[in-house]
Amino acid sequence: MKRLARFSLTWLARMILRRYHPIVVGVAGSVGKTATKEAISAGLQTGSRSVRQTSGSFNADVGVPVTVISGGPARQSTWQWLGVVLAGIGLLVRRQSYPDVLVLELGTDQPGDLARLVRLAHPTIGVLTAIAPEHLEFFSSLEGVAEEEATILKQLGPEQTAVANIDTPEIESLMHELQTKQVSYGWSAKANVRATGVTLIQTEQGLPRGMIITVSVGPETFSVTLPGVIGRHQVYPVLAAIAVGQALGDAAAETVRALSGYRPPAGRMQLVAGINGSLLIDDSYNASPYAMREAITTLASLENPGRKHLILGQMSELGASAQHWHEEIGALLGQPWVATLVTVGPLAAVIGQTAVARGLSPDHVYNVPTAEAAAAKLQAVISPSDAILIKGSRYAAHLERAVSVLAAQPE
Repeated sequence: MKRLARFSLTWLARMILRRYHPIVVGVAGSVGKTATKEAISAGLQTGSRSVRQTSGSFNADVGVPVTVISGGPARQSTWQWLGVVLAGIGLLVRRQSYPDVLVLELGTDQPGDLARLVRLAHPTIGVLTAIAPEHLEFFSSLEGVAEEEATILKQLGPEQTAVANIDTPEIESLMHELQTKQVSYGWSAKANVRATGVTLIQTEQGLPRGMIITVSVGPETFSVTLPGVIGRHQVYPVLAAIAVGQALGDAAAETVRALSGYRPPAGRMQLVAGINGSLLIDDSYNASPYAMREAITTLASLENPGRKHLILGQMSELGASAQHWHEEIGALLGQPWVATLVTVGPLAAVIGQTAVARGLSPDHVYNVPTAEAAAAKLQAVISPSDAILIKGSRYAAHLERAVSVLAAQPE
């Protein structure tokens, strides 16, 4: 039954794309897909252009065709799913209004997943956010991940456009191999859309409350304000949005104006007022070695007046290399700037053990079984102007619960 439903949805989506010919922006990559999809959607909201985007991370073999057909999140009942099918049939039977642009997040869990989605969506513009360790339980190596994620660009034709973050050598090299139109982005001086600086916006207490990104596009320079979020890696979705605008011939100034309404999705380096005058950096949505390293680097570089604490959960789906990657993260934390490190779950305990081996006092390290227990460890020690990073794989650690406990306004 499920197989028949998937086949029906995929067939309807394919027929709808053939009839309505929207511009399709496909977004793939190891990290940052959802934020990038959100930023691109915001940046394309110029003039009378209508845009539909993937809801949340509804990005697999059901989510992609449903987005093409009717949009919205997963349905909860048989009648709701029947409504999607009927909506698809209606679009084929009688011509109706349809979005000018579809921004589709394309996810992958196993080899071949992305190729199937790309064959369905036929992106006009393919966006590759990053290649980093993820789903190693199924791909066995970083090379396997790279081969899978590269599909979004390798299947593009000469009249289509590749948009990619070239800050890693793998993707920069891949772009040289392609026979497509190209727009690159990143911090690299070689990028067509380049970040040249980030300035923190601070409160009177010296705590960050957002950042201003400086972006160069050819001879022009622009400033993009992102309130309520920090992190050098949070710049990339904004750059990707401007790059996609360039691929479509939009003026960079128009895209930047449209991006004034962009806010990163929940749980991605969001700044939340914490108890006792503290600041929470809520990065609880998910975790990979790359994103974990970037978040820790951001916390380490803060010049807040108070101390710095961390609640870290495990990183999931890393397969046989899980121990190695958790040790790599722990090695970053054997530093005097770490006031308290609380890890959640047995695999995350490796992070704390490695941090202690690298010089962090064991008196500052705790391992607990739940997010609530982690929050309880910090409740008694948090002082005004302290900063607390909360990050882990959501289905393994559920660290959003720790955010709720430690937030000044849990609602």
